[in-house]
Amino acid sequence: MKFEKVLIVSKMTELEFYETMYGANVDSALKKYNYDVSALEKNHKYHYESLDKIIRLFELNGIKAGVIKKQSIGRMDFDEKWDLIVPVGGDGTFMDVGRYILDDTFLFGIKSSPISAGCHYNTDFSNAEEHIAKLLKGDFKIEKRARIEGVIENGDYIKDFALNEIAIGDRYFAGYSRLNIEFNGETFVTGSNGLVVSTYRGRTGWYDYINIMERDSEIVQKAKLALTTVGLGDCTVNNSLADFKMGEENLIRYKVAIGHSDHDKNYGYDFGILRQGEELIVHSRIISDGAATFDGSKPGRPRSRTYNLYFGSKIRLRMSDKPLYVVQF
Repeated sequence: MKFEKVLIVSKMTELEFYETMYGANVDSALKKYNYDVSALEKNHKYHYESLDKIIRLFELNGIKAGVIKKQSIGRMDFDEKWDLIVPVGGDGTFMDVGRYILDDTFLFGIKSSPISAGCHYNTDFSNAEEHIAKLLKGDFKIEKRARIEGVIENGDYIKDFALNEIAIGDRYFAGYSRLNIEFNGETFVTGSNGLVVSTYRGRTGWYDYINIMERDSEIVQKAKLALTTVGLGDCTVNNSLADFKMGEENLIRYKVAIGHSDHDKNYGYDFGILRQGEELIVHSRIISDGAATFDGSKPGRPRSRTYNLYFGSKIRLRMSDKPLYVVQF
């Protein structure tokens, strides 16, 4: 394949984030909260040195790359037919770019800094030159990565895609969440601290957060207390593991994160697998602060992907029929 039209998307550095957040007061804010300004500046410089290097490597091979900053991208930037999309940054940049690619355009991610999270990358600042040379020779593989499609009906109609996970429940995941879940013709009435739907690629976060009660007895006791407090009588905690297994790279798993009660045999939707063509429909019964969060996005941050899911709203969840085509070496 010949790559002629390449789009490079640069991450927002931590320093740029704070400048956006605090504006003209950034210097005083960084001083007030004891940020290591020299480290922020060093990492900012490192990223842009890596970005310049990557641009030059494409140009040396006769490819003029378009360059855009992550904080300004939108779906229309991807309407043009690109041969290759190159997110340069960390996992946040990779996932934010990936959500806009709805065709078979290849995604070639390059991690630009040692401190950036980079679980989705196998190319970084140190081997970029080698991998770009291999790419242009056709010496690479394509991995199809499953994604979750979420369609939210909350007065608006919102469709978004998650490469890792979608978490549904209290906006800050500290509250008790009532969710009615439809699956295969049945409706399950649940009460918990939320539902998480995860891809195989999102399994690290799944292990760390969804199965946390396997390790944390204090959280188990708090869950029991919360369930009892809302009048559900004697409560048990559902702490069954719902781990991914080898060979499940193209499956989606879901799990209610805390517990269930014997008060109602239908109370406490457990966990399971969501296969191609199947759909979960989640109806929010949360009085306030209900939300659906895509790929770990934080509410209140720039370009947040946390969407309102108040009482009466719903979200449809399924495995997308549009996988992400990721370059691998």
